[in-house]
Amino acid sequence: MKGSTKLSVAIALALIGGNAFALGLGAIQVKSKLNQPLDAEIQVLSENAADTAGLDIKLATAEDFQRVGLDRGRIAIPLDFAVSTNSRGQSVIRFTSKDAVREPLLDFLVEVNWAKGKLLREYTVLMDPPVTAPTRTAAAPASECRAAGRPLTDSEPRPPRLAATRIRWPPC
Repeated sequence: MKGSTKLSVAIALALIGGNAFALGLGAIQVKSKLNQPLDAEIQVLSENAADTAGLDIKLATAEDFQRVGLDRGRIAIPLDFAVSTNSRGQSVIRFTSKDAVREPLLDFLVEVNWAKGKLLREYTVLMDPPVTAPTRTAAAPASECRAAGRPLTDSEPRPPRLAATRIRWPPC
């Protein structure tokens, strides 16, 4: 084959292959908490709106769950799937349930079918993630803070004596 023919074939294959995987799924965003019905959405990544119009979304089959090493029986509540548009005008898949989610960890496999193919994607959701709060230091109330030169009375506790260290008692 000549060089120009090889280049033409390579360009043609690149253009044809670009549309093979024209649909994808983004990260899941959970809007509900533990002991509430599930309310979550996943952004649909697609180049054209025609792909999102005919989506068929469901929980994957038991064979697919087994193939990836998940237990389908751990999903204790039935999930409903629907394609809709979020507040930013993007196509999303809405996950909802009528029953409250009692398990703090959900692990499931979603199957999406459309005219050009099939997509399987695993999602793991932590319903109540741990929240880290900044540490607080306990401060004495303003009424207990004294001016630096006031002598202590006999009823007030004495500060401990440390060598070569000045202590302000009580701490403010």
